Amino acid sequence: MAAVLALVMLPIIAATGFFLGVVRADGTLSSAFAGVTFVILAIGVLGGALRIARDADGTGHESR
Repeated sequence: MAAVLALVMLPIIAATGFFLGVVRADGTLSSAFAGVTFVILAIGVLGGALRIARDADGTGHESR
């Protein structure tokens, strides 16, 4: 499962760095809003992947 998380994290890190570069170069409110939105979505994707990995390993919280 660590490999799956690494494969999810690598594009997130690369794309987040790209967005930060765009925001810094462009400097407009719309690019900043797009960057913040992307970072929030990336955190959600990473959290979901972590939750799936924990459930697959059996170390997460029990189903209701």
